[in-house]
Formats: sequence, C-alpha cells, structure tokens
Amino acid sequence: GTTAFRHFELALAILEERPESVELAHTISGISRLYMLACEYTQAIHWGERALALADRLDAEAVSVHALNNVGASLGLSGQWDRGLAMMRDSLNRALSLTLIYDASRAYYNLIELLQMMGNYAQARATAEELFAYATRVHASHYSSSALVRLMEIDWLSGRWADALQRRPEVIDWLTSHKSMMHLKLNATILFSQIHNDLGQAQMARQELEDGLPLIRSAPEQHALILHLGELLRAYDLLV
Repeated sequence: GTTAFRHFELALAILEERPESVELAHTISGISRLYMLACEYTQAIHWGERALALADRLDAEAVSVHALNNVGASLGLSGQWDRGLAMMRDSLNRALSLTLIYDASRAYYNLIELLQMMGNYAQARATAEELFAYATRVHASHYSSSALVRLMEIDWLSGRWADALQRRPEVIDWLTSHKSMMHLKLNATILFSQIHNDLGQAQMARQELEDGLPLIRSAPEQHALILHLGELLRAYDLLV
C-alpha cells in the first residue's frame, strides 16, 4: 500500500539523479504494478509504458516482460480487452522463453482473471490448467494453489457445479499442506462461502466467513473486504 509507494518513490528519486539504468526501469515498472493493484489503471498504463520505453533503450528484457504484464492487465481490466490480451500473452511467452518463473506464473494468473472477466470460461479454464501444470513443475506452490482456486471458481460460475464441489477437498489440501499467502486463503474462504450461499447453506457460509474474520481484518485489499462483507450479508439475510 502506501508504504510500498513510499519506498518506490524514494528509489525513483535516487535513481533519476543518475544515468538511465536497468534498476530505474525496474523501479518504474514496480510503480506501474502498484497502481495496477490499486485499480488505478490509467496511472498503471502511464508508468508501464514509460518502463517499456526505457527497457527497450536498455535492452532489459526482464523489465519488458514485467511491464507488459502490468500494462496488458490494466488495459484489459479497463475494457481494452484485445490490446490487453495481446500484451499479456506476449509477456507470458517471453517469460517462459527466459525461464522467468515468477513473471510467467503472474502472467498466467492475470490472463486467467481477464479471460474470466470477459466470460471466456473455456479459455480461462484451459489457462488455469496450464498454470497448475507449470507451477507444479517448477515448484511454485503458491501459484499451483492459486490455479486450483481459480479452477474451482470457473467451474462454479460456468455451471459445472459438480466439478467445482469435487475440487474443494483438493483445494483445501493444497492450502493447508503448501505455503499459501493470506490473500489466497481469503479468496478461497470467499469462494466457499459464495457456494454455500448459492446452495442455500447460509449457516455454513456464515461459519466460513466468521472463521475468516482474522484474515479479512489484516487484508490490505478493499476489494476482498467488500466481497467478504457481501457474502456475510447474504448469509445473514438467508438466515432471517
């Protein structure tokens, strides 16, 4: 959040006093990513395009991969789907060719999110399956878990309800037996509660959400808080 922005701004002020460098390009792309995560897409695109131009001058391919993902995701999430998808796929292909594990995993994940938002569930599911296979192969367990949560969500939203329910034990196993970040566990909690509410199992949804309150209290993302509270209100309403 604000702490990350403050550190990036400090780094930017130092690096801009010196000749152009790969470190400066990385910093600018990092600022773009922070704006993307804050849903400030115009700023994310502005800083990302600046990073791309600098990376091109410096032949800094790793920075280009990172910035393409930021700009592509921001374009897509702001409604410019075709341009966004093209840039994100470019980022993914370059990351895979350079064996940049984090960037490839992140590109897969953001691509899934955009395809899902577009309602293209078939491609979203195929991409999530690719991410699971890739992340498992390179031992990126967080992204393996992320892919499973996404697959369960895609199955539920696209009407493959039995498949979604069958995935739950596997998702829980991955979240408990592998190191998973807080936001991933929170996403799974919200998904499980949504499914319980959709099935009329309001008491189970309420319990799931109340058990997840320690997670939501420490979550930095307002989007997650809104989703969590929305499902909790649905559960309370169904219980009245």
